Amino acid sequence: MGVAELVITSAIAVVGLYLAHGFRRQQRLRIAEQRVDAYRKLWGHMLVARPSRLDRPEQKPALKPGEAAALHAEMTTWYFEGGNGMLLPHDTRELYLEAKDRLGRYAASGDGWPGREAEGRRRMRELSLLRSQMKSDLDIYGVFYFDALDEGDREFLRAAGLDPERWGRPWHRWITSRAHWSAKLRTWSGARVRIASMELIHTCYRITDPNRSLAFYEALGFEKRRELPIRDEAVNYFLGVPGTNGPELELTHNFETPDGGYEIGTGYGHVALTVDDLDGTLARLADKGIEPERAPYRVREGGSRICFVRDPDGYRVELIERA
Repeated sequence: MGVAELVITSAIAVVGLYLAHGFRRQQRLRIAEQRVDAYRKLWGHMLVARPSRLDRPEQKPALKPGEAAALHAEMTTWYFEGGNGMLLPHDTRELYLEAKDRLGRYAASGDGWPGREAEGRRRMRELSLLRSQMKSDLDIYGVFYFDALDEGDREFLRAAGLDPERWGRPWHRWITSRAHWSAKLRTWSGARVRIASMELIHTCYRITDPNRSLAFYEALGFEKRRELPIRDEAVNYFLGVPGTNGPELELTHNFETPDGGYEIGTGYGHVALTVDDLDGTLARLADKGIEPERAPYRVREGGSRICFVRDPDGYRVELIERA
């Protein structure tokens, strides 16, 4: 094989690998989007089993067998509708099936309410554990509604094949798996390989008007990835940088906002973003009524052009034009 043929063959191989990688990445993104939509529907079905019902037991008691029967039917339909069950990772599927099985057995046991409030509360706790697992699948930070696991929770997790001591620590498997492969690489290559065991995943702050804030950050170039209602208290909006798996920014809108908005305080400085076209970005912001603190400038001769803007709630954002 001549040099020219070797170069052409190598180039074709590289292009093929690039296209295959791009296809797999797009496929993963599509699956992630489908999972968010499927989880949102399942989350809505479980409204009847929301744990906040237990905060005011005098108004509405724990889950009743009739409610459990209706929810069991909805969960079964959801699993097969559109292939949603295929989107569940292994641990989440095991939790889902165990929770649904217990829900069905509780519903099938018939009458006898009242007197079975404890069993109804237990089914609600199990569904809350499932929702916490779902949030972990979407890389959404959250804690178990009831704060700590009791013995009944631990028994439920063990029945689903999960270790109660490791459950709720979503980074444990990720860290240990990376440590395992790091050791393998060192063995194979004889070289030192360092793989980070942590990363900064997002910044969060509170907002007062979701529509204005989303318009501002989308004008900066962010993409809205998803939103997550937090009981009847708030909604979290997740935004990401195009081309990344994100989200890098979380905006929290509490339904009860202090009069006059939030106090940013003296500790907050700014977040910084790089942009390809600073003038174009400022023009898009101007259409939203946002003006820079001052015209773009350079800190030093030959440095990048920068400027500062403030979002609708007054959070300061530095824009740095890529050289």
